[in-house]
This record gives sequence, structure tokens and C-alpha cells, in this order.
Amino acid sequence: MLKIKRIPRRNTLMRFAADGDTAPLVRCIQAGKNPNEQDKSGDTALMWAARCGRTATATTLLQAGADLKVQNNDGDTALMWAAGRGRTDTLTALLQAGADLKVQNNDGDT
Repeated sequence: MLKIKRIPRRNTLMRFAADGDTAPLVRCIQAGKNPNEQDKSGDTALMWAARCGRTATATTLLQAGADLKVQNNDGDTALMWAAGRGRTDTLTALLQAGADLKVQNNDGDT
């Protein structure tokens, strides 16, 4: 029997990041929303921006203090999401911001 994994609900900041809605994302951060807040899977708004290829949004999150070193429950980082989804522009922006290529996830992948 096929087992379907339920996807945890994203918070508002994560939805804006995934959609590339930078202006409301900035307003949320200015209102005190933590750019490093994690959902039940450990994902952050930066990870959602990276996985969806939202380079401008990812850059905005980094400027607002998003941490490149945060890993989700599987040990994945925003850089891993960008690379795994072929989001080269976002990947480049994360590397320029100092993302570590040597970080390993729970499976030992970089």
C-alpha cells in the first residue's frame, strides 16, 4: 500500500518565500517575524525560497538575518535544496553569501 507523507503547513513567511512575494515578506520581518523560524520538518523560509528558485527573496531573507547554516530534520540546507532542484541563480546567490559546500545531510550527502 502506498504511504502518503503529509506535508507540514508552512507559516506565512514561508508561503511568501515560496511564492517570491518579497514585499509582504519584508513587512512580516519588520513586524518581528523570525526569518529562521522552522516548520515541523525543520524547513525555513530561506529553504522554501531556495527550493522554489526565488533568488531575490532568498537574498532579502539573507539580508534580514536568515542563517545559511540551518539544517532541517533531514539535515538539508537551503543550498542543498537549490542544488537539488537545479536553481542555479539561487545556488550562486547562496554560495556568494557564504553557504558551506561541505555540510552533509543525515544521509551523508553534500
